[in-house]
Amino acid sequence: MEFAGPDAADFANVRALNGAFLELARRHRLTRASLNGLEEKLAGRLQGLTENQASRLAAAPFLLFSFRERDARLWEQLLQAAGSRDLFTIASAAGDELARLTAAGLGFVWQLAQRNPYAARVLAGASLHWCEQIAERTFLQLLAITGHSASMASSSTQDRSARPACCRRIYRRVKVHI
Repeated sequence: MEFAGPDAADFANVRALNGAFLELARRHRLTRASLNGLEEKLAGRLQGLTENQASRLAAAPFLLFSFRERDARLWEQLLQAAGSRDLFTIASAAGDELARLTAAGLGFVWQLAQRNPYAARVLAGASLHWCEQIAERTFLQLLAITGHSASMASSSTQDRSARPACCRRIYRRVKVHI
């Protein structure tokens, strides 16, 4: 069986999402503090990135943040409680840049999981089971399930061991250049 890898548009979206993540991590202390798994040392290094360094890091061929895809307990709880949540009862997060990034990133990974689960696994380090679970829902259902929660986003450092070996090597190389 042959699998189609990520295409140029997928990598462009990854770069845009990574750029937005790095901009938030560099600019906002509150954002850095709310990202699960982002060590203080790494947060300081991100804040000190120059524009050129941030641009190069944003070009990594995978998302620099995750949605805790490997946290089976969290997603099991979220998906089981799906029937009791309503998108329109969630407090508006229009002013919250991290919540917008989370929603945009989830939207990207959700549509990728529907269109090309293999590419979602490569770019986000997600398991096939997780991709299948989120792809079964509409995007509005997924947003309602996660509640636009900024706590959904976490530094990829937390989940990097779960990434495919090629991505772990790339991550180590990228991390050295921060």
